[in-house]
Amino acid sequence: METEKRFRPEKRYTLGLTGIVTVFISGCAANLQSVGNFAKISSSTSDYQQIVKDYADTPKILKRYSPDRMAGDQDIRIEQYAQQKKQLENVQTILAAYMSALGDLAVDNLPNVDDKITGITGALTAINPNLKTITDPAGEIAKVLIREVGDHWRQSKLKTIIRECDPHVQSVIAGLKHIIDIDMRAALDVERKAITDTFDSWKADARSHKESVDGAQRVARVLKEERLNELDAKSEKLDAYIRILDTIAKGHADLYKNMDKLDEKTLTARLQGYSKDLLTIQKNIAKLTN
Repeated sequence: METEKRFRPEKRYTLGLTGIVTVFISGCAANLQSVGNFAKISSSTSDYQQIVKDYADTPKILKRYSPDRMAGDQDIRIEQYAQQKKQLENVQTILAAYMSALGDLAVDNLPNVDDKITGITGALTAINPNLKTITDPAGEIAKVLIREVGDHWRQSKLKTIIRECDPHVQSVIAGLKHIIDIDMRAALDVERKAITDTFDSWKADARSHKESVDGAQRVARVLKEERLNELDAKSEKLDAYIRILDTIAKGHADLYKNMDKLDEKTLTARLQGYSKDLLTIQKNIAKLTN
């Protein structure tokens, strides 16, 4: 399997795994340390764009297995999927930027939001209508980021942003989960069928020509198993990302419900639990990639 890029450490608002663990252990803000840790870890884990790339590559892969007469149809799908890829990545970028800004506020730092968030906000207005359930709320989150960062917000604005953004965060996460469960899983099923049909046909053709069991039949079986194993790993990554999104949604909802007691010990303990869960899922994804 090709080595895949797991997360996006080059972005200013994401953290590498080492940085995440350092923040988690040491902390740097008085009584809202657990809020900051949870938000920063959520930022890193939510920005898992490899699954979007895998999804967008589906028609390219199917084109390899399709008859030549179907090439034109696949080219159209390649373009459509490329447009969806950009929009899905934009939504993930905004979610990650928001959680990172939340983490900065919790420790009373000025949020460091990438300038391209402004451009993404504009791009979200001209999109596939089928993605509006996630692009519209993502656009609202981006507007809050642009407005409040321009006002040099600090920790005193934490409750305001949580209150204003929680409905949009929940909508973005619910929409992403729906796309993963419906569209991305369906794409894997189509790819699985194309691989199975192609290699089974090759194997049958080899058998009909009475080739030895050490020839084309064996090669067909081995290659088929390799391709299907890759799809199984992709499916496990979808499961893992859904668990990440579920954890972030639950944690943010917890912040919303407890805005007036963000330093309460019971909330702190729950946030620490969410953070540990996210780190565990991230490590499991890394194992699937290697």
